[in-house]
Amino acid sequence: MSGSRPELRPRRAPDAQTVEKSRGRLEIRELWVVAADDLGPYLAAEWGWQAVEQIAWLRRWRRRRPTELWSVEQVTVVTSRTATKSDPAHLLALVRGHWTIENRVHWPRDMSFHEDRLHGRAIGGMLSWLRNIAINLIRRVWAASFIPDAWSRLSVDPRIALRWLHVP
Repeated sequence: MSGSRPELRPRRAPDAQTVEKSRGRLEIRELWVVAADDLGPYLAAEWGWQAVEQIAWLRRWRRRRPTELWSVEQVTVVTSRTATKSDPAHLLALVRGHWTIENRVHWPRDMSFHEDRLHGRAIGGMLSWLRNIAINLIRRVWAASFIPDAWSRLSVDPRIALRWLHVP
C-alpha cells in the first residue's frame, strides 16, 4: 500500500473533509455526522451523558513521507452541539482545535520549564499556574515565538519581567 492511499468504502461520502500538509506530513481527516435521535436518551440514562445531539465518526489518514504507509485512526465524537450550531465542517474544526491546548500550553510547559521532570507535589498546582503566567506574558508582551529564547533573555536580565509586572 505504499505510495497510494488505501480505500475503505463507506456507505456515503464524508460530511466534511480536510487535507493538511505540513512539515512533510500529509493528513486527511474525514467526518461523518448523524443526529443522536433515540441514542441521546439511551446515553443519558446509561452513561450520564446529558443532551447528546450529534454523534460523529472521524477517520484520520496520516503519512509522514510519501514512501511510508498510511496510518489510520478512527474515533467516535459525541457532542451536545446541535446541527444548527455546528455543521460538520465546524465540528471537524473543533475536533482539530482540541489539540491547541496541548500544543500551546502543555508542550511549552514541559519543554521550556521541564514540568514533567520536576515534580513539586505539594505546590504543583501553584507552579503550573505561575508557568502559565510566564508563558502568557512572554507571548503577549514580548511577542516571542520561541519561549526558550525569551526565557534565556529574561534569565540574564530579570528587570525586564519585573517591568512587565509594574515592579520598580
